[in-house]
Amino acid sequence: MSRAAKAGVSGAEIRRLGPGDRDAAQALAKLFRLAFDGTQAEDAAAADDAWLEDLLGQRRIIILVAARGARIAGGLVAHLLPKLDRRQTELYLYDLAVAEGDRRQGIATALVCALGPIARAEGATALYVQADRDDAPAIALYRALGRGAPVLHFDLDLDADARD
Repeated sequence: MSRAAKAGVSGAEIRRLGPGDRDAAQALAKLFRLAFDGTQAEDAAAADDAWLEDLLGQRRIIILVAARGARIAGGLVAHLLPKLDRRQTELYLYDLAVAEGDRRQGIATALVCALGPIARAEGATALYVQADRDDAPAIALYRALGRGAPVLHFDLDLDADARD
């Protein structure tokens, strides 16, 4: 079931998607493709309805949207990551995007702020995100909401041979 909350400055309704919210998830997927790839065109790897319904049914995946009327103005996807060595879960903010015409209006901030209470309710003890060095708007947003830490990110080869 979806949870709804009004976001102050943004004027958008922030809600968590769940089973049955496929149309909103599809709209968010299109927004992500435009924001990250510069196109809304679908390719062979684009999420289909079955993929989205599966994701919407997973409790450990949190999908929030910012809606202005029936239109999705922004959204995020975060993943709950339970630790092996402790009875502790952390939340990783994986994707966040706002439609170009809706930027600089508090939507991204409202989305991230709405994530905190959900994370706590799910037992998370930490929320973290990474940003590309050249993404000044994201870095400014995250600095305003938390603190940075220098880290290295590696994209590992799935076919790497351990003997190399």
